[in-house]
Amino acid sequence: MPEILDRLRTALAARYRIQHELGGGGMSTVYLAEDLKHRRNVAIKVLRPDLAAVLGTQRFLQEVEIAAQLTHPHILGLIDSGEADGLLYYVMPYIEGEPLKVKLVREGELPVQDAVRILRDVADALAHAHSRGVIHRDIKPGNVLLSGRHALVTDFGVAKALSEASGRHQLTTAGIALGTPAYMAPEQAAGDPDVDYRADIYAVGALGYELLAGRPPFEGPTPRAVLTAHIAKAPQPLGVLRTGVAPDLEAVIMRCLAKEPADRWQTADELLAQLEALVTPSGGTGAVSAVVPRSRRSTWVAAALAAIVVVLLGLWQPWRAGIPGGAASAARLAVLYLENLSPDTLDAYLADGLTEEITSRVGRIPGIQTKSRNAVRRYRDSLPADLLAVAESLSVDYLLEGSVRRSGEHVRVTVNLVRGSDGFRAWGDDYDREVTDLLTLQEEIAREIAGNIGGRLAPEDLVALGEPAGVIPAAYTSFVRGQGRLTDRSPRSVLRAVQHYRDAVAADPTFARAWARLAYGYALFLDWRWEYPGLTRDSVLALGFSAASRALERDSSLSDGWMARGYLLSFRHPQTFEGVHEAFRRALALDPDNAEAHHQYGWLLMYMGEDEEATAQFERALALEPERTITVFGLGFLTYRLRQMEEAGRWLDSSLTLEPSFAAGYGQRALLALRLGDTAAARADAETGSRLGYVPSDAPLGVLAVQNGDTVRAEALAERLLEHGYIGPTAFVLAALGRPEQALDVLETAELGLEFWTESLRAPELDALRSYPRFERLVREARGVAQR
Repeated sequence: MPEILDRLRTALAARYRIQHELGGGGMSTVYLAEDLKHRRNVAIKVLRPDLAAVLGTQRFLQEVEIAAQLTHPHILGLIDSGEADGLLYYVMPYIEGEPLKVKLVREGELPVQDAVRILRDVADALAHAHSRGVIHRDIKPGNVLLSGRHALVTDFGVAKALSEASGRHQLTTAGIALGTPAYMAPEQAAGDPDVDYRADIYAVGALGYELLAGRPPFEGPTPRAVLTAHIAKAPQPLGVLRTGVAPDLEAVIMRCLAKEPADRWQTADELLAQLEALVTPSGGTGAVSAVVPRSRRSTWVAAALAAIVVVLLGLWQPWRAGIPGGAASAARLAVLYLENLSPDTLDAYLADGLTEEITSRVGRIPGIQTKSRNAVRRYRDSLPADLLAVAESLSVDYLLEGSVRRSGEHVRVTVNLVRGSDGFRAWGDDYDREVTDLLTLQEEIAREIAGNIGGRLAPEDLVALGEPAGVIPAAYTSFVRGQGRLTDRSPRSVLRAVQHYRDAVAADPTFARAWARLAYGYALFLDWRWEYPGLTRDSVLALGFSAASRALERDSSLSDGWMARGYLLSFRHPQTFEGVHEAFRRALALDPDNAEAHHQYGWLLMYMGEDEEATAQFERALALEPERTITVFGLGFLTYRLRQMEEAGRWLDSSLTLEPSFAAGYGQRALLALRLGDTAAARADAETGSRLGYVPSDAPLGVLAVQNGDTVRAEALAERLLEHGYIGPTAFVLAALGRPEQALDVLETAELGLEFWTESLRAPELDALRSYPRFERLVREARGVAQR
């Protein structure tokens, strides 16, 4: 389309140099372009003009903004988007590779292991997106890009925008399909308005079927015929079309293709686990579970909240300005996440870890105040072209931006220090090193940054920038990868971080920091009640203590080591918290700027009932890292239990402003809305929290069911909460049902301790039980002040 190309070149001339067309489909055309500011190649996708006219600029930009928040190694992120001369476009990194569609046209069916590996990567991407409330709705070979041995999913947000627009416009009359017929789930083909993430599971099944059989599960002379087949026909067994497909693999694919959503894999995480078990040289024999939980949940609430995050950020500023801390005269620096330019997208974690380490080391220098990772997270995969605006938004004097490219055992790091006052480069350099030299590399970069900002460094500052001598390079590389993984506090990411830390200490048993982070990783599993594969909670606790002890044996002055020990002690002594105070005070005496230690100590003080000191610790953590979502939530959690409802609302709103996919924030805010009598807001928040995987959100849903006279549903939700071990939330629903004795029976089954006292017994939802002698005894015993 020469006319579109000419219009695009003219409209975007100040930012991008459009080179040539890369390809296109029914909805868009893709062009190769040069990002003039960052001197890198990008891909610009432009929607068809007639589609853009139907869709509208506002809807398009809203949905693309939601998709831009997705950060994952198997998702092709969005860099930019907008409208130019009536054309709607979005900009993505340019990855050397090819669409899966092209490979299928060229090769037909794929080797089994290649197919499984691609499906695993796609499922991994969807698990990340679904956990943040984003459904793709158009998984197909054309939206999967192959780069090296890995697959990246593209075009998040576009199908959602089309679907939302369909209520106002007849897109199909313009020849625009809402999805792709060959991969549409039956409910999507039937026009069900409540399509949820299980439609993506079905599409993965259709994709897998085509990778193995060489054709989609259904074909026909017209799109209508294909859609009808998805609704009414059973696909031909894979084994009939291709021999050599393992029965377990065929079972995984065919379960994805179940007609009823409740009969498919219920989450992308569940599907991912099956596919990972099949990634073996023999094709795998992973077991296929017959248990299929049933659920149907709406998705619009989280999407809407994520779309207005920029507006809400303005509400976040007033309270933040009131928190003390930080030297007024210190130069303020934001280290933006280094861009991963490596062919292997898994090296994104190497780039993230290197960013974390540079931030940490420069932050040790007096006179330089570094922004936390939480502050810069929103620019992780979508850095605007206007760095001056970024600096203004973060309130910093300098920005560090750059990239990492790894090839084999060689790594090239490019960094630029940009002045926030005028956007000019103050310093920059390219570093070519072996991967084994990462330790010295990040020290050199940190030294140059500190020197260019603060002038000549004192000898003690130079020492502060370094790692203790003798760390083995291979161990440090694994450690950096672990640090990158730990930035995403999900069970899968923390598990992989733990594995990297274990690799680090295996390579270098003297590496104290790696032992400390390993102990901390185990503690996170205990705190968030995640299941560690193959281990009991007691085993995880024992491994955590062993790692913490090894860290402190090697370096007794390590703040993180004492923090991990204190954290673990709270699980060993849940009634008395014996030794917790001492460990955390030691950690903070060794490093008063350890924001994580201040935060964790604040939670434990809250459990102990020392509310004033807990608040002080939370506020100190926020003074050091103002955008700590979990700490902001902690203040909302505490003020709610102190019946300070207005203040609790401000804190909880702020936590969701910072992280719109923070599931616990929705669950807690739903309880607050119920107390304030706003049932509509309570339902919206509770359903969002539940959809994001936060099971305690069933408690406010149960209370709402009681208010609506639906005792059967309330009882079912209480049973589900109890099955998952949530004693307090179960009692909330039973108390709402007017069954105080049954609620007390459930509470008496709990492992009593300080944590349980704060999380459950102090909750306003149990106020109706406080006059019962049994409840009073529970409170005394939970606080560890009564004898049986």
